Amino acid sequence: MNTRKTYSSKFKFKVVLEALTERETLQKIANDNEITPSQITRWTDDFKKKGSDIFNKTSKDSKKIDLLEKEQKRLYEVIGEKTMEVDWLKKRLGNLGEL
Repeated sequence: MNTRKTYSSKFKFKVVLEALTERETLQKIANDNEITPSQITRWTDDFKKKGSDIFNKTSKDSKKIDLLEKEQKRLYEVIGEKTMEVDWLKKRLGNLGEL
């Protein structure tokens, strides 16, 4: 039974950087890392296509951060409103004690 070997993103990134520096041949890098040169080529092509997304401000992570910041702001507003209500009730209860 053949099982596919999986590689971590850190490993792929390291191999792609080695390939892009062009200090060694793809064959040497492939042999050193026990993978095929065609695999390195695929990873390098993917990196070149998607690598610019790292600097894209509309990435998924920045969208999540924006949503979380909006939710945080909304919750702070709710806390402020509730604090004002509690203060108002305390004041009213204090006035009832004076009667």
